[in-house]
Amino acid sequence: MSDNNDSNERRRIVIPISDENVIEIIEINSNSNSPIMLDRNTENMEVDLENDSNGINSQNKNIKEPTENSTDEIDEDPGSQCTICYSTYTNSGDHRLCCLKCGHLFGKSCIIHWLKTVPATSRKCPTCNAKASRKDVRILYAKTLIALDTSEKDRLLKKLEILEQEKSRLESMLNNSNSKIRMLQEQVKTFESSIKQIKENPHFHQQMQQTQKNYIFSSKLLMTSKLSERGCRVLALSRNLSLLLATQESINPLFPGYGIRKINIHDMKPIHYQHNLHKKEIRDMAFSYHDRSNLLSVSLDCTAKLYDVQSNVAIQTVIVPEPLWTCSYNFIDSCKFYCGSQKGTIFAFDKRYIHSDPEHIIELSDSKTGIISLCSIPPRPGRFMPNGGILACRLTSIIAIYPCGNSFKNITLPIEGNFLSMQYDDSTDNLLISARPSKNYLTPRHMICQLSKLQCGEPNNYVDILHTFYGARSPKVLSRSSFIPSPFGDRLICAYNERDTTLDTWSLISETKFDNKDIYLPEPILDICSFQNSDEEVTVPCLSDSKLNIIKFSFKSKI
Repeated sequence: MSDNNDSNERRRIVIPISDENVIEIIEINSNSNSPIMLDRNTENMEVDLENDSNGINSQNKNIKEPTENSTDEIDEDPGSQCTICYSTYTNSGDHRLCCLKCGHLFGKSCIIHWLKTVPATSRKCPTCNAKASRKDVRILYAKTLIALDTSEKDRLLKKLEILEQEKSRLESMLNNSNSKIRMLQEQVKTFESSIKQIKENPHFHQQMQQTQKNYIFSSKLLMTSKLSERGCRVLALSRNLSLLLATQESINPLFPGYGIRKINIHDMKPIHYQHNLHKKEIRDMAFSYHDRSNLLSVSLDCTAKLYDVQSNVAIQTVIVPEPLWTCSYNFIDSCKFYCGSQKGTIFAFDKRYIHSDPEHIIELSDSKTGIISLCSIPPRPGRFMPNGGILACRLTSIIAIYPCGNSFKNITLPIEGNFLSMQYDDSTDNLLISARPSKNYLTPRHMICQLSKLQCGEPNNYVDILHTFYGARSPKVLSRSSFIPSPFGDRLICAYNERDTTLDTWSLISETKFDNKDIYLPEPILDICSFQNSDEEVTVPCLSDSKLNIIKFSFKSKI
């Protein structure tokens, strides 16, 4: 009875349809010659079968009854793993589920990498070889997707990144503190040595002054070489690499712009020219105090560049909204540097986070005159700015900037003048400030200054003027003066004399002026630097708008 009921039942079989337009399924009855034809309008089709007079052979091996296991196999998602890396898809992050226009599924990072590794004309789907491109990648949001939940992992990775940044900041603070400790220890040793010498010989200082007068000074112009038709501006010296760098305009029309000429200081011969470092004139360069191969340059094209002198590669580029005039590295932290703009703004950067915004933007509110020089001042306990800071020389004022909490505080120093340049000498803790004539001063001045000592925790005048040397006539260009070392322990001051077309040179200790009338420099000198060759010779390169002049200072003892 049950057999008859079963034979009269309607049978439902789920038959998957392939990608063909028309598919011949099977013969339901082996005695029947009429196949069942199905159309591909749907992915699955339900077929109702009723036993006819011929009946259905329940033992027909061509038809399989759907079982629980077979249903699971049909429902199982075959796309739960990426076909490129065989890893489980995620619902967030780089390996989230995506597809191409052909419909095949992949992890996003895998298919992007796959398409990157082949030329654009040869990019295809890894599964079906259909043409594909990066714009064909689509993110999928599937409710039934079996994906690895990486939201917690992504959150922890983000937290780890924040902790790494905090670690770097603390390490930087630790390095700064250690540098300050070493600097203070060196100062203590220097003071102890001076005290010991004074105790042993009360006339030590007078004898040292007398020693400075016991030498004969002479100068000679060794050579003049033409670097460019125009566009030379500043010099930078790396004694460790035996290199002198001079900025100039390109002489090759195929490579317009401004670059850097490298010169060997032993024979003063050019050895390399770095083309197209900046599009406009380079206004300043500065070496790191700790890494003498790392050069910072700023230009009127609103960019600052970090340049590796040894490998001749521009490492990083910073773009600011204003033309830049000057730059300086931080004296303690070599990762930090400052750029002064034509409009009087100071941009402070940290090259460890160079792709972010400036670490600080210091806007000086008194006026919008340009900053012509920046000097990073190291910590000097007992003096104004005991924790260090920045001195910004503008055309009409000099401003001391020092950290105060998370911001900066600035004070205008009580020095009058229309300024030309400013240079800091860390060996003597002295500043050389040059100024044009003004209402109260009829000739150019070159002032040797020092930050004031603190009295009852407060500075007296912020800065003390130790010496003042007077020039001949107001220069027409912004000519830089410079400290020059002396083999006999003296320090010389060197500045261009536009009236006599020569160099003015003064002794810092004896306050006397040396005769340089044999040196003829018809083009105004823009920058001066120096390096000591031997116990009796100092080389002084002087750069004009198109030429490099090499001058030798000689010091011979009278004894």
